[in-house]
Amino acid sequence: MMIPPDSRFSQIWSLTIAVLLIYTATYMPFKTCFVDESSTADEIIDWVVDILFMVDILVNFLQATETHDGTWIVSPKVIARNYIKSWFAF
Repeated sequence: MMIPPDSRFSQIWSLTIAVLLIYTATYMPFKTCFVDESSTADEIIDWVVDILFMVDILVNFLQATETHDGTWIVSPKVIARNYIKSWFAF
């Protein structure tokens, strides 16, 4: 099952990942520098964020992509190859 990039799920997922990236880029450095002991809630939130980033990798392997000429790539092999060659390393 391929996920179209213009679907409602993809839009909500992209927004979720953007919020998690902002959290990671802002709160995590603050926590590293200024918070001596993490609470249980902080630990749970960190685990949830990590798990959602791992799920994002799977979502990217299942998300159809559009080529420069406007055609859709829906082959899982081609999508995986393109993803590994581009954003997967990050």
